[in-house]
Amino acid sequence: MAMHILITGGTGLIGTATRELLLEQGHRVTVLTRRARQNERQLSFIKKLSDSEPDVDAVINLAGAGLADRRWSARYKREITASRLQLTQQLVEWMSALEVAPKRLISASAIGYYGASETSQFTESSAGGEGFSAELCQAWEVAAREAAALGIPV
Repeated sequence: MAMHILITGGTGLIGTATRELLLEQGHRVTVLTRRARQNERQLSFIKKLSDSEPDVDAVINLAGAGLADRRWSARYKREITASRLQLTQQLVEWMSALEVAPKRLISASAIGYYGASETSQFTESSAGGEGFSAELCQAWEVAAREAAALGIPV
């Protein structure tokens, strides 16, 4: 059964591959992006969440400033953090205002959640690590889990 899926970060490396796979499977895809693009096939691009049609079945949250785009200055760390946390909070607020909420939120995280170790093995139940990338991932996951309070599996 075809679904309508909203992807944030759908023009990045992972987002592009994800959206192409979903389109091949016959799904309708809406991409939230800062850059306007021409709509095509079953694919549409929007610049604001409020521009999305309300019949979204699932949300895939991949958005965020690129981690490898430049040196991690204090300013760029703030940009990396804000680009993930603020958008995720906006997604949760947007979903809460919909008459019919999406059935699922899939929100990206990263291996950085666990910190770095040359000897430890990590599992999904391992504690989060320390440092910028670990704390960023942990905060991002907490922000995404707010959707669970709306009854949306994350």
